[in-house]
Amino acid sequence: MSCKLVLITDLEGVWIRNDKNAYIKLTNKFFLRNGINLKKVEAVDREVFPKLAKMGRVGELKYREVIEKYFEALKVRSPKKLAKEFISFEKKILKKYLKLIPFAKKVLKEIKNLGIFLVCLSDSMYSCNELRNILKELGIAKYFDIIYTSNHLKCEKPEAFKVLIKKLKLKNKKVIFIGHDNDELLGAKEFGFITIGLKNENADFIVENLKEIPKLIFMKKFCYKCGKITDDLEDGLCKECKEIITKTVELTICSKCGKIKEGKVWKNKTIENAIKDKLNAIDIDFEKNIAKTRRGEIKFEVKIKKEICIHCSRFASGYYESVLQLRNFSSQDIQRIFSLIKENFRIEENKHGIDIYLMRKPLAEKIARKIKRIFKNVEIKKSFELVTVKDGKRVYRNYISVRKHEEKRDVNT
Repeated sequence: MSCKLVLITDLEGVWIRNDKNAYIKLTNKFFLRNGINLKKVEAVDREVFPKLAKMGRVGELKYREVIEKYFEALKVRSPKKLAKEFISFEKKILKKYLKLIPFAKKVLKEIKNLGIFLVCLSDSMYSCNELRNILKELGIAKYFDIIYTSNHLKCEKPEAFKVLIKKLKLKNKKVIFIGHDNDELLGAKEFGFITIGLKNENADFIVENLKEIPKLIFMKKFCYKCGKITDDLEDGLCKECKEIITKTVELTICSKCGKIKEGKVWKNKTIENAIKDKLNAIDIDFEKNIAKTRRGEIKFEVKIKKEICIHCSRFASGYYESVLQLRNFSSQDIQRIFSLIKENFRIEENKHGIDIYLMRKPLAEKIARKIKRIFKNVEIKKSFELVTVKDGKRVYRNYISVRKHEEKRDVNT
């Protein structure tokens, strides 16, 4: 962890809001559908669930086990089966009761762009992976460098802070904690954390809404690189860090076609534009390796990793989804058709004409339509060949025959 400024944040009440009334209404539908008396549900919620939830939050039970014991307390048939169905039901209704607090995504992105190491620490019955999947559904998982739950750490905040200091080696680092609960904010102070409270006066700094947090980090003189508190800051950096900061831009480039990988997608993009996007830069000076951003200039270095993209890998293995069969076209026409294809393809010449093997069905359809627009007297016929059956579905290969007919001439007799 090169960044010495670490931001630990609570989750519920800071970035997301749990609408408990909506949750009760939605889950009551599940109970009624399965013939469970709602008065019995209320009694178990009141008398049994708080104990189970506590056991889940401190890691004595997994979330699945909490729900299984909950249904056992309801004295239903097949509690394990119903618990499994209930957990699946919860996933489906997730976005109906869990909502992002206004500006959550925007602020998390700003903090991430500052280069601050961002840790999510939630008192939760979920495992770290289960919580990460929930945050993925809400679109904010990517902003956290690490996600921890009390279930995983076996203790709740503020005790969890002690475990985290040891786990992440935070002893010599500046740590900011963002929360809204009194006990957590006071506990964070005891461990030497700088605290930011959402509408809570027990914190070192108080904010009324999330939008104030990035401004506060700048205004309160935290160098986001080394954590030093100083009056002499420029673009969030102290003098020393401003002179030495160099951001590393890692690019994965296909060694065959030159496409650049962004997430799981391979894109046709120049290296310059890829670097600009990574650094949020307006302009790039490659001679000095300096990127100009709205916050000033950033030195950068580029690390390039070579891979073979999925299209080139498939192409090398002989994979294809469509065959474009050209018939009665001149060699000049064929060269013009080749220029329309912007992806890898291979050709085979036979006694009937030229066959073009393409890796994507939509591309073959698109090229056939273009040929029809360019050349006159073109006839298109389609046929399909069953290749395999995958997951119970038939997979077909398309054959598109594009035949050019000679133009009819009027003969004067």
